[in-house]
Amino acid sequence: MESVFFAFKLVLTSILCVAFVLVCLYIFVPNVFLTICVRAVTIVTKFKRKTLRVQDFIYYYLERSGSSSNAATTLVLLHGFTDTKDSWAIMSQFLPRDWRIIALDLPGHGETTRMAEAEHNVHFLVDRFGEFVAGLGLSRSGFHVAGCSLGGKVAGVYSSYFPGQIKTLILLCPFGIEMPQPSPLACEYFKSGRRASNCFLPETPTEMRKLLRLALHEVPPLPNHLLNRLVHNRRPSYPFFDRMTDDIMNPSHRYLLEQRMAFIRCPTLVVWGKQDEVLDVSCVDVLKAGISDCQTVVLDGCAHAIYLDRPRCTAQLITEFIQKRLLKSL
Repeated sequence: MESVFFAFKLVLTSILCVAFVLVCLYIFVPNVFLTICVRAVTIVTKFKRKTLRVQDFIYYYLERSGSSSNAATTLVLLHGFTDTKDSWAIMSQFLPRDWRIIALDLPGHGETTRMAEAEHNVHFLVDRFGEFVAGLGLSRSGFHVAGCSLGGKVAGVYSSYFPGQIKTLILLCPFGIEMPQPSPLACEYFKSGRRASNCFLPETPTEMRKLLRLALHEVPPLPNHLLNRLVHNRRPSYPFFDRMTDDIMNPSHRYLLEQRMAFIRCPTLVVWGKQDEVLDVSCVDVLKAGISDCQTVVLDGCAHAIYLDRPRCTAQLITEFIQKRLLKSL
């Protein structure tokens, strides 16, 4: 009995010590605290951090191998503008465990190579994505792909050029459609100009909260010192993302997904947040009319970053859609 009590005290003391250290990091060293949180989530969700080198270009990605070697269960995830691969970790825990999940840092984002001299427009991103999937051998076997916002545009355009490679396509409020009803952010952009309205590059905690409100329907009450640290961590990338804004908003290919959607042959699921203020939900009807095999879902109480706002629901929609298509292919 005494040994049990001692073991209990030891465990309790350890927990309190860890909690004390985390609280101290949270207050005094928020950067370390945020890094620990991100790494902890990826570990808990069984992801491994990996790299793929193609000549001088290095792709960083997360991979959860799953228990199946069947290529039909491989799902590649592409994040949005200024985001990283790590943002997919929470949603991915609700996807089937026997699926192989790959979350990529898009070129110039996260840890993947950033080529300062290159124009990071959609053509460049699509070409690099093709290089990545070929390097993993996925272009031969075929795979499923899901993308949000800019990642959705890359996924959709790639699918239109290489329809034989994509088994199913999931578009989460993708960029690249001319909005029938302009969103609040689009109205601000075209009224005041990009440099006056690039809210993706916040400089203060208040501006970071504004960005989070655009991404999420319900924003957690984060304190100013954490928001300050988020701004500090992102700031070194601002000159690059400022230039990339011009690249992706170039009128010659701004709406390339809409221009190419008729060439998408694979089964497609489109999911949009009803409260999305970045890309208006009216785009759903454009995609439904333009893609031959297209299922659409509009989520109420959901903003732009669907997979962060409603991770369990998003994972369920993706799972049901892919599993249904897999059964049809048998």
